[in-house]
Amino acid sequence: MFYFVIVLFFIFSMFSAISCKKQEQCDIAVLLEEYDGVHMHSLNLEKIRECGTKKTDELIRYADDPDENKRWAATMSLGAIAHKSGARDDILVALKRRLDDKDESIRATAAELLLSVNDNAGIEVLIDLLESKKQLHPSEPPAMISVNSLQVLKEYTKQKKQTKKEWQEWWTSQNEK
Repeated sequence: MFYFVIVLFFIFSMFSAISCKKQEQCDIAVLLEEYDGVHMHSLNLEKIRECGTKKTDELIRYADDPDENKRWAATMSLGAIAHKSGARDDILVALKRRLDDKDESIRATAAELLLSVNDNAGIEVLIDLLESKKQLHPSEPPAMISVNSLQVLKEYTKQKKQTKKEWQEWWTSQNEK
């Protein structure tokens, strides 16, 4: 009986250690702090996806952070979770709030992520960004927001429009249907 208790204690200790290790890996604050604001690979989306939907509320709070790097990282993370676990309403609402972000890169990222989960809410934002003169950040290799927006629109809509006016006319016609 004594050995049985020792074995149970040992097994419980192992599971506790594994559980603690998994919780450490799912510390969203730490994972977002690792993102350096320049290199996309410094945001460990794999670990964040492993955390799953249990960290969604925390990521949504970070998506409203005053720091643009944290907002971008949280936005990307929400998109990663949406792709792994499904586009839940709370994630979609959080991504849609980023469509009004003051940072053009965050707006472009949120719009693309929404389109990637079959939500057209980002189309109008991408059309507006077709005249942006700013560089998308982070972007490896460097890309202009306008060029990226055009590529995303073409990819997800299968349209071959080139100018902002053409896209606006097309989008207006789609909304009239």
